Amino acid sequence: MSGIRPICFLGVVVALLVMGGCTRDLELPAIEADHKIVLIGELSAGDSVYLRAGQSLPVTSRAPMSFGLLNDLQIRISNEADTFQLTSYVDALAGSLYTLPFVSSKEILHGRSYVVTAIHPTLGTVTARVAIPASVNAIVADTASGMYNQNRTLKVRVRIDDPAQTEDYYVLECLKQAMTLQGSFLYNGVWMDVRDNMELYNSLNSAGGLTVKYDTIVYERYYRMPLYTTDRNSENAITDGVNDAQHRILIRDSRFNGSTYETDVYIQVSNPAESAKGKLHFYVKSVSADYFRFLRTYEQYSGGSAFNTFLQPQKSESNVAGGGGFVGGVAAARYTYMVDTLEY
Repeated sequence: MSGIRPICFLGVVVALLVMGGCTRDLELPAIEADHKIVLIGELSAGDSVYLRAGQSLPVTSRAPMSFGLLNDLQIRISNEADTFQLTSYVDALAGSLYTLPFVSSKEILHGRSYVVTAIHPTLGTVTARVAIPASVNAIVADTASGMYNQNRTLKVRVRIDDPAQTEDYYVLECLKQAMTLQGSFLYNGVWMDVRDNMELYNSLNSAGGLTVKYDTIVYERYYRMPLYTTDRNSENAITDGVNDAQHRILIRDSRFNGSTYETDVYIQVSNPAESAKGKLHFYVKSVSADYFRFLRTYEQYSGGSAFNTFLQPQKSESNVAGGGGFVGGVAAARYTYMVDTLEY
């Protein structure tokens, strides 16, 4: 994703006019720089472990400008009572993300602290310390369909019962999981696919008495859905306003600590750029303070984000000592909705 904003496009146009069409190669510094281990993902309470790991790319004239998978990496996770090893494999995303998944069936526990340790024979050892929040006490109190900024949306009202003893940080987000509907009909004792035999299906169906069955196919493909908020206490509204779509809605409890708080989120369900149909997974997450700061910085400068880009650039912090990336601590409540009509 591109991190360029409209103000950057304006700067590029002005520069091109001044230069009169001249071009010049960017000279990279001739310095020594090493690859570093990068860890990305979340440890979510009540869930198994899924992280991705790769390596950074040094920006120097002495290093090849090409990514590669990081092999021979070992990752383990420990807390005060247990240590377990993660298993890696090559999945369909490895070739495009240049990272490998690392998984374990072990369940992450609420309120615990974990240490993620990654060891590589040439890149050394890195560690990430991850604090898991207590259970998030939040529900979806109401839903309604509607319009926001001329987009068809699902309005979700979230009610948070915030604890008084701690500072808490909340992240609201929505992913669509791709689904398709596969139809089959019985013809001469053989089940035939509707899509592959549409002419025969239409002919038999019009005659009546056709036996048809449907199977729902759910894929491990997810798409982040655009969100809107009218909450003036959200980091999004404070920084940018309420008119533009966001990847995540970020809220801290500084203005409602220890009380019940309601906020409305509008999920854009009609996304012209994404034709995939499926079910929506809406998450209310309580996250660690350092992960909240990381996500805020990431949202502010990532491509497609509506955060105000007139702010001074900030360096994204990492909790991976000796490496890069971030492993966040999360306690989440998930709600699933079906708003698309599947067609075979």
